[in-house]
Amino acid sequence: MEELREIYSDRGSVRFQPHVTLIAGIKEDPGKSEQESRSEIWSKFLETLEDWRGSRTDQEEPTQPQEGVDPSKIVCRLTDVTTRGFFFQCILISIETQPDLISLNSKMRQAFSSRLASRTQAESPYFPHCSLLYSDIDSSEAERAIRIMESNHVFKRIEPDGDVDLIDFSGITSFEFQAVELWDSNGPVEDWKLLERIDL
Repeated sequence: MEELREIYSDRGSVRFQPHVTLIAGIKEDPGKSEQESRSEIWSKFLETLEDWRGSRTDQEEPTQPQEGVDPSKIVCRLTDVTTRGFFFQCILISIETQPDLISLNSKMRQAFSSRLASRTQAESPYFPHCSLLYSDIDSSEAERAIRIMESNHVFKRIEPDGDVDLIDFSGITSFEFQAVELWDSNGPVEDWKLLERIDL
Protein backbone atom coordinates (compact mmCIF):
# COMPACT_ATOMS: atom_id res chain seq x y z
CA MET A 1 0.00 0.00 0.00
CA GLU A 2 2.82 2.39 0.83
CA GLU A 3 4.35 1.86 -2.62
CA LEU A 4 1.02 2.71 -4.25
CA ARG A 5 0.68 5.86 -2.18
CA GLU A 6 4.22 6.95 -3.05
CA ILE A 7 3.62 6.40 -6.77
CA TYR A 8 0.46 8.51 -6.71
CA SER A 9 1.54 11.04 -4.09
CA ASP A 10 1.15 13.84 -6.65
CA ARG A 11 -2.43 12.71 -7.39
CA GLY A 12 -3.95 13.35 -4.00
CA SER A 13 -2.89 10.07 -2.38
CA VAL A 14 -2.79 10.22 1.43
CA ARG A 15 -1.91 7.81 4.24
CA PHE A 16 -4.75 6.28 6.27
CA GLN A 17 -5.34 3.37 8.63
CA PRO A 18 -6.51 0.20 6.82
CA HIS A 19 -10.13 -0.46 7.72
CA VAL A 20 -13.47 -1.79 6.52
CA THR A 21 -16.20 0.85 6.82
CA LEU A 22 -19.35 -0.41 8.54
CA ILE A 23 -21.41 2.76 8.12
CA ALA A 24 -20.46 6.28 7.05
CA GLY A 25 -21.97 9.75 6.94
CA ILE A 26 -23.62 9.91 10.37
CA LYS A 27 -24.39 13.57 11.05
CA GLU A 28 -23.94 15.22 14.42
CA ASP A 29 -26.94 16.98 15.98
CA PRO A 30 -26.53 20.71 15.19
CA GLY A 31 -28.63 21.58 18.25
CA LYS A 32 -26.18 19.95 20.65
CA SER A 33 -22.53 20.45 21.52
CA GLU A 34 -19.98 18.34 19.66
CA GLN A 35 -19.32 16.25 22.76
CA GLU A 36 -23.02 15.70 23.51
CA SER A 37 -23.76 14.71 19.93
CA ARG A 38 -20.86 12.27 19.73
CA SER A 39 -21.82 10.73 23.07
CA GLU A 40 -25.37 10.26 21.80
CA ILE A 41 -24.12 8.62 18.60
CA TRP A 42 -21.86 6.25 20.53
CA SER A 43 -24.64 5.30 22.95
CA LYS A 44 -26.97 4.51 20.05
CA PHE A 45 -24.18 2.55 18.43
CA LEU A 46 -23.57 0.44 21.55
CA GLU A 47 -27.30 -0.19 21.93
CA THR A 48 -27.54 -1.33 18.30
CA LEU A 49 -24.45 -3.51 18.62
CA GLU A 50 -25.95 -5.22 21.67
CA ASP A 51 -29.19 -5.80 19.76
CA TRP A 52 -27.21 -7.36 16.90
CA ARG A 53 -25.31 -9.61 19.31
CA GLY A 54 -28.64 -10.79 20.71
CA SER A 55 -30.01 -11.50 17.25
CA ARG A 56 -26.97 -13.66 16.48
CA THR A 57 -27.55 -15.66 19.66
CA ASP A 58 -31.26 -16.07 18.89
CA GLN A 59 -30.82 -17.35 15.33
CA GLU A 60 -32.51 -20.71 14.88
CA GLU A 61 -30.00 -21.55 12.15
CA PRO A 62 -26.71 -19.77 12.89
CA THR A 63 -24.53 -18.68 9.99
CA GLN A 64 -22.38 -21.59 8.88
CA PRO A 65 -18.75 -20.66 9.60
CA GLN A 66 -15.85 -21.55 7.38
CA GLU A 67 -14.09 -24.75 8.37
CA GLY A 68 -11.80 -24.14 11.35
CA VAL A 69 -13.25 -20.68 12.09
CA ASP A 70 -14.70 -19.75 15.50
CA PRO A 71 -18.45 -19.16 14.81
CA SER A 72 -18.49 -16.29 17.31
CA LYS A 73 -16.17 -14.27 15.06
CA ILE A 74 -16.83 -12.46 11.80
CA VAL A 75 -14.37 -13.71 9.21
CA CYS A 76 -14.68 -12.58 5.58
CA ARG A 77 -12.67 -13.85 2.66
CA LEU A 78 -11.04 -11.54 0.12
CA THR A 79 -12.70 -11.65 -3.29
CA ASP A 80 -10.96 -9.18 -5.62
CA VAL A 81 -8.72 -6.16 -6.09
CA THR A 82 -10.71 -3.59 -8.04
CA THR A 83 -11.65 0.06 -8.46
CA ARG A 84 -14.95 1.87 -8.03
CA GLY A 85 -13.70 4.92 -9.89
CA PHE A 86 -13.71 7.60 -7.18
CA PHE A 87 -11.31 9.00 -4.58
CA PHE A 88 -12.22 6.93 -1.50
CA GLN A 89 -12.59 3.68 -3.48
CA CYS A 90 -9.82 4.21 -5.99
CA ILE A 91 -8.08 0.84 -5.50
CA LEU A 92 -9.50 -1.58 -2.95
CA ILE A 93 -9.87 -5.16 -1.81
CA SER A 94 -13.48 -6.30 -1.96
CA ILE A 95 -14.56 -8.84 0.64
CA GLU A 96 -17.36 -11.37 0.67
CA THR A 97 -20.79 -10.32 1.86
CA GLN A 98 -20.74 -12.48 4.98
CA PRO A 99 -24.26 -12.62 6.53
CA ASP A 100 -23.27 -11.47 10.04
CA LEU A 101 -21.46 -8.43 8.66
CA ILE A 102 -24.39 -7.57 6.39
CA SER A 103 -26.87 -7.88 9.25
CA LEU A 104 -24.73 -5.62 11.47
CA ASN A 105 -24.61 -2.99 8.72
CA SER A 106 -28.37 -3.30 8.24
CA LYS A 107 -29.09 -2.74 11.94
CA MET A 108 -26.78 0.28 12.00
CA ARG A 109 -28.49 1.79 8.96
CA GLN A 110 -31.87 1.34 10.60
CA ALA A 111 -30.65 2.88 13.86
CA PHE A 112 -29.11 5.92 12.16
CA SER A 113 -31.47 6.28 9.20
CA SER A 114 -32.51 9.81 10.19
CA ARG A 115 -28.91 10.96 10.65
CA LEU A 116 -27.24 9.75 7.47
CA ALA A 117 -25.85 12.56 5.35
CA SER A 118 -27.54 11.47 2.12
CA ARG A 119 -30.23 9.16 0.76
CA THR A 120 -27.52 7.42 -1.28
CA GLN A 121 -25.77 6.34 1.92
CA ALA A 122 -29.07 5.16 3.35
CA GLU A 123 -30.24 3.23 0.29
CA SER A 124 -27.14 1.99 -1.57
CA PRO A 125 -26.33 -1.71 -1.09
CA TYR A 126 -23.54 -2.28 1.40
CA PHE A 127 -20.20 -2.86 -0.31
CA PRO A 128 -17.70 -4.20 2.25
CA HIS A 129 -14.13 -3.46 1.23
CA CYS A 130 -10.70 -2.39 2.43
CA SER A 131 -9.29 0.55 0.47
CA LEU A 132 -5.64 0.36 -0.57
CA LEU A 133 -5.40 3.77 -2.21
CA TYR A 134 -7.25 7.06 -1.96
CA SER A 135 -6.48 9.06 -5.11
CA ASP A 136 -8.09 11.06 -7.89
CA ILE A 137 -6.59 8.93 -10.69
CA ASP A 138 -9.20 7.79 -13.20
CA SER A 139 -10.55 4.26 -13.57
CA SER A 140 -8.30 3.30 -16.48
CA GLU A 141 -5.17 4.28 -14.53
CA ALA A 142 -6.43 2.42 -11.46
CA GLU A 143 -7.12 -0.70 -13.55
CA ARG A 144 -3.61 -0.46 -15.01
CA ALA A 145 -2.13 -0.29 -11.50
CA ILE A 146 -4.17 -3.34 -10.48
CA ARG A 147 -2.90 -5.33 -13.48
CA ILE A 148 0.68 -4.44 -12.52
CA MET A 149 0.02 -5.54 -8.93
CA GLU A 150 -1.27 -8.89 -10.17
CA SER A 151 1.62 -9.41 -12.59
CA ASN A 152 4.05 -8.61 -9.75
CA HIS A 153 2.31 -11.25 -7.58
CA VAL A 154 1.08 -8.77 -4.98
CA PHE A 155 -2.14 -10.75 -5.20
CA LYS A 156 -3.29 -13.84 -7.06
CA ARG A 157 -6.63 -15.37 -7.85
CA ILE A 158 -7.27 -18.70 -6.17
CA GLU A 159 -9.88 -21.40 -6.64
CA PRO A 160 -13.36 -19.95 -6.14
CA ASP A 161 -15.80 -21.36 -3.61
CA GLY A 162 -18.90 -22.00 -5.69
CA ASP A 163 -19.88 -18.62 -7.12
CA VAL A 164 -17.62 -16.66 -4.72
CA ASP A 165 -14.39 -15.47 -6.37
CA LEU A 166 -11.40 -15.52 -4.02
CA ILE A 167 -7.91 -14.01 -3.91
CA ASP A 168 -4.71 -14.32 -1.92
CA PHE A 169 -3.30 -10.85 -1.16
CA SER A 170 0.36 -11.18 -0.14
CA GLY A 171 -0.48 -14.33 1.84
CA ILE A 172 -3.73 -12.98 3.31
CA THR A 173 -6.96 -14.68 2.24
CA SER A 174 -9.43 -13.37 4.86
CA PHE A 175 -10.02 -10.64 7.43
CA GLU A 176 -11.16 -11.36 10.98
CA PHE A 177 -13.10 -8.48 12.52
CA GLN A 178 -12.17 -7.99 16.16
CA ALA A 179 -13.44 -4.51 17.02
CA VAL A 180 -15.60 -1.60 15.86
CA GLU A 181 -14.34 1.97 16.02
CA LEU A 182 -16.00 5.38 15.78
CA TRP A 183 -14.01 7.94 13.81
CA ASP A 184 -14.44 11.66 13.23
CA SER A 185 -13.89 11.84 9.48
CA ASN A 186 -14.65 15.52 9.06
CA GLY A 187 -12.05 17.47 7.10
CA PRO A 188 -8.93 16.14 5.33
CA VAL A 189 -8.08 12.44 5.74
CA GLU A 190 -4.92 13.25 7.68
CA ASP A 191 -7.08 15.01 10.30
CA TRP A 192 -9.41 12.05 10.94
CA LYS A 193 -9.54 11.08 14.62
CA LEU A 194 -10.34 7.86 16.48
CA LEU A 195 -13.04 8.61 19.07
CA GLU A 196 -14.19 5.27 20.46
CA ARG A 197 -13.49 1.53 20.14
CA ILE A 198 -15.20 -1.63 21.35
CA ASP A 199 -14.38 -5.31 20.80
CA LEU A 200 -16.92 -7.33 18.86
